[in-house]
Amino acid sequence: MPKVAIYAIDQNLQTTSSVGIYNYTRRLIWEFSTMSHPGFELILLLSDVNEEDFTPRNCPDWIKPHTLKGRYDKGAKRLFSDHMIAATLPVLQGIV
Repeated sequence: MPKVAIYAIDQNLQTTSSVGIYNYTRRLIWEFSTMSHPGFELILLLSDVNEEDFTPRNCPDWIKPHTLKGRYDKGAKRLFSDHMIAATLPVLQGIV
């Protein structure tokens, strides 16, 4: 089955300067969760900082949260997340 991912590892509501992007991502995931099976798996690439907020309460079995421990929302960890994790994690998850 094809896989599609939403990358949100570096999003943190407490430190973001773009609440709009945070809310858009959250709402997009929640809207997906209300749909019938779209013919692909939706992989949520999250951190444990935002996992609870981004994972729908009634998560269908075709939405698969994948959570990394730690904060990746600023500084060197943000750069590492955006340039290394974002490039390698989808390969490891079989998305690309």
